[in-house]
Amino acid sequence: MQKRGQVALFIILGIVVVAIIGFIYFYQSSKLNISGNEESNKQLVNSQLEPIKNKIIGCVEKTSLTAVTILGKQGGLFNPDKYEKLGSYNVSYGCFKSGNQEVTQLPMLQDLNNQLQNYMQSTTAIKDIKNCINGFDEFKKQGLNVNEKGPLKIFTNILNNKITLSIDYLLEVKKGDVVAPINQMLTDLPVGLGKAHKIAVDIINAECNSQYYNYDELGEQEPTVTTAIQGYNND
Repeated sequence: MQKRGQVALFIILGIVVVAIIGFIYFYQSSKLNISGNEESNKQLVNSQLEPIKNKIIGCVEKTSLTAVTILGKQGGLFNPDKYEKLGSYNVSYGCFKSGNQEVTQLPMLQDLNNQLQNYMQSTTAIKDIKNCINGFDEFKKQGLNVNEKGPLKIFTNILNNKITLSIDYLLEVKKGDVVAPINQMLTDLPVGLGKAHKIAVDIINAECNSQYYNYDELGEQEPTVTTAIQGYNND
């Protein structure tokens, strides 16, 4: 009877030991699996941060180039008061006659920049950019969640041979428990709008003051854009 009791005790102890070993093995396996998934998620999130930024920058550049084209072809104004209709553009007069006075309509460089920045922060521009981004659909297909945490804002700075675009757009990129933020981005448009503006000022000042301007020198001052019609209009 005592031997049978000892055998039963050993069997019970054996079962307990096996159960403990099995539990430890299961726990360790689960821990390793979770750790492996987390590392995989981390690698995926980190690998897609730059592509997400590049997507945003590309869409901002596309919209800004459209705006710069309009400004360039309409003489530096989105909505000129006095203009000539050429195709789909309202090309402003560089200067015109008001009574006995010559009036210059070309905006100063700071005003030109303010117009561009206001446009890039307008509802129309933001809608265009977000339509281009398309809800980050291509990244969501990879299992990522890209969530907006702040509004999209673009700030512009027109320089001589480029336009600097500063982008504020707070995002949260998430996969599982792995989270990474995206906020500020910077890019340059290789467009010489500042240089073109200076050329336009020289031309318009010469025209408005009935002075000679050597147009042959324009070929040496690239890049240039169609800036305005040097016309005269009697009120």
